[in-house]
Amino acid sequence: MHDSSKSFRFFGFFVILAIPFSFLSAQATKPRPSRQKPPVFQSKDWDKIFFSDVASQLQGEDPTTSTAAATMEREATADVQKPTPDSPASTTGNSRWLQRISSGSLESLVKESKLRLDGIVTTPAKFAGGGFEDARREFTLLALLFAVIEEYPEEVRWQKSASLAKRKWARVAAGTKVGSPQAYNEAKLRLQDLAEMLNGNTLSDAGAADEFIWAEAVNRAELMKTLEATLRERMIPLAGDPKAVKEQPEEFSQLAELIETIGESLKLPGMPEADQENYLKWCEEMIANAESLQQAVSLGNADAVKAASAKIDQSCSNCHNDFN
Repeated sequence: MHDSSKSFRFFGFFVILAIPFSFLSAQATKPRPSRQKPPVFQSKDWDKIFFSDVASQLQGEDPTTSTAAATMEREATADVQKPTPDSPASTTGNSRWLQRISSGSLESLVKESKLRLDGIVTTPAKFAGGGFEDARREFTLLALLFAVIEEYPEEVRWQKSASLAKRKWARVAAGTKVGSPQAYNEAKLRLQDLAEMLNGNTLSDAGAADEFIWAEAVNRAELMKTLEATLRERMIPLAGDPKAVKEQPEEFSQLAELIETIGESLKLPGMPEADQENYLKWCEEMIANAESLQQAVSLGNADAVKAASAKIDQSCSNCHNDFN
């Protein structure tokens, strides 16, 4: 019994060893797949693919470090200013507004104008007693803001209605040169339109002008009144308070962006004196001073903020002295 068990274990061990050897033997006898021979090329095969003399195909002067840097800078600038395919704005130059004002400021300024109009367009008597002048200024500002919103290269609230809205505000602004009952009724209707739009409703095309011409729709004299009120009633008093620089930076930024936007609009082709070198110089100076004010606010420098606001005011005065 012992011997038979021993023989059985020996036989099992032999079978275990035999299996790998038989597997390897089968693998060794399996035929290898045929391989494709590598191609053989002749020199003439490359004639239609590569130039025999690369230098002879180059055009213009050889690039230098300075010209290459200039080219890269131009291309980078073009990429930044180029509207994307799905951008709502497609006309040339829309990036000017992106440099001047944020979408948040546009929305806030529209809402603030609506609140002021609520206190202006109240009764026919108040409107006729001088309220029409304030209403005209506000509707002119709204025409500007919605013209900017329409062209803005990024998404802004009310953008889909901006084309119609800017024409509505331009028309009512032109009609409020007097405080007549007709002018009051028109202003009341357009204020209702504004309220509806701010509530998310769609505007009807009733009460809209047929076309929008910057020099006619955005009256420069009315923009100057808005600019003066922004400076004298808000910016300069605020800049005189050192605490405000730290506690109200958003207010400074919004006012500065409004000043920049008005300054930019005054330079547009067709606007009065927009072809005068001196006039453009004062506009550019005002915009630059508004930018300096924002930088000073970001640094928390109250003295620089006060100085910048005074320079903005001086730019306006210089322009008035030359062109009034």
